[in-house]
Amino acid sequence: MCLTLQETKIKGYINVVGYRMAADENIDPGRYGFKLLHDSDRSHFFSSDEQMVIREWMRALMKATIDRDYTSAFLVVISSAT
Repeated sequence: MCLTLQETKIKGYINVVGYRMAADENIDPGRYGFKLLHDSDRSHFFSSDEQMVIREWMRALMKATIDRDYTSAFLVVISSAT
């Protein structure tokens, strides 16, 4: 996928602290979409013709907002047959 100059230009900044994400097919009918919702700040809406683009955006936002305490240990459990 090749991005155009217009697609790489930053249009703004959203501090995602306190937002929750929800898929919403009604944002832009005929396209895939999701929204970022906040109890006291404005909502933000995103849409694309491609479902994979929306999934990648949502995945990136989820990874970016995971809050992890690096001072404590964490446990990984893998339940697969050996």
